[in-house]
Amino acid sequence: MSILNSKLNADLLAAEFSVNKRIQIQDVLDGPAADMIDQTLRRGTPWRMAYNRRDQYLTVTQEELNAMGSEGAQKLVQECLQNAKSQYQYIYGCYPIVEAIVNKKDQGHLLHTVLEEINSPYFLEFIRKVTGIASITKADGQATLYRPGHFLKFHTDFDGRRDRRVAYVLGFTKNWQADWGGVLEFYTERGDVEAGLLPRYNSLSLFAVPKPHAVTYVAPYANESRYSITGWFSDR
Repeated sequence: MSILNSKLNADLLAAEFSVNKRIQIQDVLDGPAADMIDQTLRRGTPWRMAYNRRDQYLTVTQEELNAMGSEGAQKLVQECLQNAKSQYQYIYGCYPIVEAIVNKKDQGHLLHTVLEEINSPYFLEFIRKVTGIASITKADGQATLYRPGHFLKFHTDFDGRRDRRVAYVLGFTKNWQADWGGVLEFYTERGDVEAGLLPRYNSLSLFAVPKPHAVTYVAPYANESRYSITGWFSDR
């Protein structure tokens, strides 16, 4: 059974995507499916903290953060902020779905099933139609959680080791306000802001890779958390 909203018109969405090679699709999933995923992200996911060190994607579990104590955890955050002054950096909550599936952790978790659905023939065909990229064959994915103080610096998603064609953000964020940050921003070659997509509930943002973009710093006064499932559609 498809979790996609049956009312979506792939031809109209493809026409919109073709203009700037990006789109944010509203009400992308069947309502009950979206609500079930939302509840899992908010109450049933073992979040870690992701950050970058020497171009390595690293994570620490909540238990590891607790063991560091408040002083140790704050020291790690300060290290990331200091490095962000001159290097690519990010801090956000994550649940690496692919890693969990490969390592047979949290078996039966709903997010594993969601990634399987994203890789199903009907979902991949929908993505191929919208983007016009017939060579897409699979998707990876992780759940992400941005709270106050979290961010993802300017980058393009290019990776010479992988055939990333389209990045995606399947959003489950409610009642977000633009001045809270956490906006998916796109940039011109000069570094000017070209466009920004606000986090929205039951939305799917797609954009062709490579493309300069960032997730802006989430303000301390943000009164909600930014939940999503993110990744790339690839050729192989």
